[in-house]
Amino acid sequence: MSYKWPDKDPQEQLDYSIDWSRFLGTNSSGSAIGLSSAEWFVDMDTESTLTEAISKTQTSIDVADISKFNDLTVGSRVRIGKELLRYGGVTLVGSGGSGALSLSRGVDGTTASAHVSGSVMSGDRTKLTDATEVNNIQAVSFSNTTTVTSIILAIGSTQVSRYKFTCRIATNTSPANYYERSVFLRIKDK
Repeated sequence: MSYKWPDKDPQEQLDYSIDWSRFLGTNSSGSAIGLSSAEWFVDMDTESTLTEAISKTQTSIDVADISKFNDLTVGSRVRIGKELLRYGGVTLVGSGGSGALSLSRGVDGTTASAHVSGSVMSGDRTKLTDATEVNNIQAVSFSNTTTVTSIILAIGSTQVSRYKFTCRIATNTSPANYYERSVFLRIKDK
């Protein structure tokens, strides 16, 4: 599914909704099951490989295609294996598209570890909160009914080929059931 992103008018926004009614159904007494909460996440749909092995303390990391990370904002998370890293900036090396990322290691409860050359570094899922900008996209607001979750997005970047949004809901049952649904939104110039 492709959407044309509004021309760079900062007042224009995109509203996206997911209807969960067909997933929720009814409980054993026949009452409709509804949503008790919903969270939205954005994943950077990008990856590159390490050009050399790194130690667990190294914070400047060379990757094969630095352009894959052009749209990361400072503070975004990336992943190598089980380790999460926090993005701090980029340094280009030469004209071949390679470069080094400045990263904080072992963040959000993960452990920094050594990685071999060729290991995959990819964008990671980041929770969206009101008015927070993540990877050049901003969640303006959220709304929920008992069966529909909605998000209003702003900013956007035509340099990102597509954004992956995931909505995770909890049902109003005891114990709660959790469901996730993902959608890719392509950003295009008009």
